[in-house]
Amino acid sequence: MSVVDAAYDEAVKTVESCVKKIQRAYNDIAHKVSWALKFLPDPLDKQVRTEMGKLHDKYKEHEVMMADLWLERGSAGALRDAANEWVLKVGGVASKQSTELAFAAMPSNGVWEGDAQKAYRPIVDLHSRVLNDFFNWNGDLSDTLNALADALKVYWVAIAIDAVGCAVALAACAVAGETVVALAAAIVAAVGAIVAFWVAVAGHTVLYHNTLDALEGKLVKIRAINGEDARWPHGAADLSDASVLDGDKSGWERPL
Repeated sequence: MSVVDAAYDEAVKTVESCVKKIQRAYNDIAHKVSWALKFLPDPLDKQVRTEMGKLHDKYKEHEVMMADLWLERGSAGALRDAANEWVLKVGGVASKQSTELAFAAMPSNGVWEGDAQKAYRPIVDLHSRVLNDFFNWNGDLSDTLNALADALKVYWVAIAIDAVGCAVALAACAVAGETVVALAAAIVAAVGAIVAFWVAVAGHTVLYHNTLDALEGKLVKIRAINGEDARWPHGAADLSDASVLDGDKSGWERPL
């Protein structure tokens, strides 16, 4: 478990635990209703049946929505791993190549001069600069992925807090349903607890999506800077004088 994302990992475990507690509370309530319906008088029998039908429908809806949420929960750790990979395996290599390709670091520096050397140097400088820019773009991408991991962590911590509240409320409803008189009211309260949980989740989801939209804007900007086709830039210098094999005088000259 990553120290940075310990809260995310704990939140996911908490939600998973609460889902099981909510299921047990629902089953407990359903069991009490089945028992009570054997001897309830008509007016109360009808009321309990009606309210239990609502709870049944709401709980089944809850199961479907929770399954969808769980399947799409993502992974803060995986996002941070991807961020590190971009920096270390891609950005790090680009930075190293940029330094090694700098004109001052070239073995030919100070050895050759002339028209060919003047035409060749902008090409070297261009590639060195672009490699350095590429390193910076990787840093921006890494920052964006880490920000996404942070947003995912905040999202699931918020859901975990509400899941605990829902599980506690359902457990209390199951206890309250021990008495026949309070059974209908307990069922109504259970429906309200599930509804309140998903209203809260909807609010957290809106905030999370707002963050995703902002981060998507940063990624679009990175792509725009890098070029739509992601092609390596070509130098515009004329290198025709750089050849020493075409029979004419070479543009390369050794300094005096």
